[in-house]
Amino acid sequence: MEDMTEVEAPLVALLSAARAESKAKDDLIIALARQAALGGLVSHLAHQWRQPLNVLALDFQALQMLGEAGSLDEKALDRYVRKGLDEIEGLSALLDEYRTYYKPESVEGTRLVRDAIDGCFRLLSPSIERLRVRTRIECPPDLGLKERPGELRELLVMLVGRSLAAFKGGSFSAPEISLRAWVEPDAFAWIEIRDNAGPIPDEGIGRIFEPDFAAATGLYAARLIAERSLAGSLAAAPWAEGTLLTLRFPPEVAR
Repeated sequence: MEDMTEVEAPLVALLSAARAESKAKDDLIIALARQAALGGLVSHLAHQWRQPLNVLALDFQALQMLGEAGSLDEKALDRYVRKGLDEIEGLSALLDEYRTYYKPESVEGTRLVRDAIDGCFRLLSPSIERLRVRTRIECPPDLGLKERPGELRELLVMLVGRSLAAFKGGSFSAPEISLRAWVEPDAFAWIEIRDNAGPIPDEGIGRIFEPDFAAATGLYAARLIAERSLAGSLAAAPWAEGTLLTLRFPPEVAR
């Protein structure tokens, strides 16, 4: 028995070290994926701010012209002020959306899946509009998921962002991303994300979650987040026109 213990002890130590090294690598991959997503979101933020700022600039010029012409009355001034305040309020709300993106609170709670979906599409709306991607959403209004605020939204941004990236540089007559969420009778919750950006080649689908597969690094990180933070799973499969990504959450997480 003592001889066996002497043999096992080094093996246990090596196994523990290997696990720690693997976890450190996974943590690094998640961090890099989050930085890449954040870089894209900064670009989205700049695009989303540009139009409201242009509107404000045009309104200021209009006020100046009305003032110089002596036709700026109280009613017109009130209209421009209200319009400007609405634009500023929208910019402030947008900042709050981005500010909380990577700062989930420490307290878990059950939160509506639809809120996470809507937040995801708001953050990615510049790319959706620029690429003219049609979106379809099906989600029960009362479907909830146990999470820290922002975790599911972050995961969806990675997955929907992958579909948007697949549309870039290609020619698609009717690009579309559909997202469907539901609960099965066994109380498992499911979220499907389907695009028509062309199927992943057969040689790639088997490696799509491997960390060294260049086109799938984001998906590897997304799967880690699904498993670690949300006790779920992530699968991928090709279909006739594109890729199908499927999230599955157990009954103890879904509500």
